[in-house]
Amino acid sequence: MNRVELVKALEIVKPGLAIKEHIEQSTCFAFLNGNIVTYNDEISVSHPIEGLSITGAIKAEEFYQVLNKLKKDEIEIAVNGSEVLITSGKAKAGLTLQEDIKMPLDAIGEHGKWKKAPDGLIEAIKFVSFACSSDASRPILTCVNVETSGTIMASDSFRIIKYELGEKIALTQTFLIPATTVKRLNDCKPTHIAEGQGWIHFKTAAGTVYSCRTFFGDTFPDTSRVMSVEGEDFELPKAIEEVLDRASIFSKEEVGISSHVTITIMPKKMLLRGQSNIGWFEEAINLRYDGPERKFSIRPELLKDVCRMLKKCIIGEKAIKFIGDNWEYVGVLEMKE
Repeated sequence: MNRVELVKALEIVKPGLAIKEHIEQSTCFAFLNGNIVTYNDEISVSHPIEGLSITGAIKAEEFYQVLNKLKKDEIEIAVNGSEVLITSGKAKAGLTLQEDIKMPLDAIGEHGKWKKAPDGLIEAIKFVSFACSSDASRPILTCVNVETSGTIMASDSFRIIKYELGEKIALTQTFLIPATTVKRLNDCKPTHIAEGQGWIHFKTAAGTVYSCRTFFGDTFPDTSRVMSVEGEDFELPKAIEEVLDRASIFSKEEVGISSHVTITIMPKKMLLRGQSNIGWFEEAINLRYDGPERKFSIRPELLKDVCRMLKKCIIGEKAIKFIGDNWEYVGVLEMKE
C-alpha cells in the first residue's frame, strides 16, 4: 500500500491519542472494520483506510515513526500471528499486534441521524474557545456553549466571546464541549453533525468521524447584560499586530501553552506587555486617546484574529468591546487606583 497515504491517515486520527495510557490502548492505533481508530476518553477519531485488512491495535508512536522514516512510497504490510510485518525494499520491521481491541469504544454508544453541519462551525467554536477558563472548580466555564440557535459562547468571568453562525444547528439540545477537546479538533471541517448520549459527533467529507465527549451540568450563565457596553468608539493602532508578535514571545506559561498579554490604554499611547517565568517584554504604541487609564488582558492569538476581523471597538467605563461581522468580544477593564 502507499506509505504516504497511510501516514496521512495516522496523522488525522492522532488527536484521539492519549499522552499516557491511563485507559487501555489509548496510546494505540486500532484497526477495525476498515478504519483506523483512536480513543482517549475525551475524543475518539475514526478514519477509513483502504487496502489494510488488519484487526487489532498497534502502539502508535513506534508505528508512526517507522512509517515516517522509511524512504519508499510503496510498502508491504502483513500479519504473522501477533506481529505486524512491514517491508520497504531492503528494510523490514516487526511490531507487536494486540489482536483484542480493548478500547472502551462501547462507551461512545450510538448516535442519531447525521444532519448537515453549518459552514464554519468548528472555526467558530475554536474562535470563542480562547475565552474559556482553565479553572476546573467551575467546569462549565472551561467549555464552549453551542446552542441550537447557532449562538456559540465562552467566558472565564473576565472576558466573553459570542459568535452568531447565522443559521440554526440541526440538533435537539444545546451542548457544551470542553476547550481541551476543541484544541484537538485540528483541521476538522465537518459536513455533518450528530447527537449521542453524552457525546457529539462530527463527520467530514473524507469520512473522518470525530466523537467528542460533552459536558452536562449547570446552564451556561446569562451574559446578555454584560454584553451591553456603552462608551466611546475606539480605534486600535495599525502597529498592534507587529508589536503583539514581539510581546507574545514572553506570554507563555509553559512551552507551547499560550497565556495572555496585558494591554494598558493611557492618554496618547497603548502599552503591550508579555511576561512569563523566563522574562518579559513591553512596547508602547502611539494612540489617539485622551481618556482615563484602562488595562485588560487577552490571549495574543485571539487579539490577532480580532485585529484582522474588527469592525468596531467601544471602550466603556468597566469593559472594552470588540465587534466583528458575526461576533462580539467583551473584556473587563482594570481601573487604576
